[in-house]
Amino acid sequence: MRSRLDRVQNWSELARLVQFHAKLLAQRCGVSSRQLQRFFILKTGRTPQKWLNELRQTLALGSLSELKSVKQVSHELGYKQPSHFSREFKRAHGVAPSFAQNPHTISENVAVRYDMSPGDIPLGFNEPPSSALMEPHGKSRDNCSPAA
Repeated sequence: MRSRLDRVQNWSELARLVQFHAKLLAQRCGVSSRQLQRFFILKTGRTPQKWLNELRQTLALGSLSELKSVKQVSHELGYKQPSHFSREFKRAHGVAPSFAQNPHTISENVAVRYDMSPGDIPLGFNEPPSSALMEPHGKSRDNCSPAA
């Protein structure tokens, strides 16, 4: 049996909209937290929150390599405090975010500890967002779309 979650194609955008919180993602998609957890474990081998955290850190690495400030990146990714962002970034990548801003050090020394890169987000989660999800009978269902 296919889940309505199988039709979602804009996971990265949804993650940003719910500020990388699994419970809010489940609510946005109209499913229980447990349903979302089963879906993610089946499709990615990760819990939804673990996937969201990995995506957040992958996006952080990309934003820092564009020479955005640590404070700006932490705000864009929904962290309440830049210090929390810095701590999580260091835990994920092994270096401080300010170190990762240097394009030379990022390629030589930053070890991305997750087994995914921005172009390798599972399930097509990096595909362009769809304008709306469609029910089998052509009815628009946008619970999980950004416009909802």
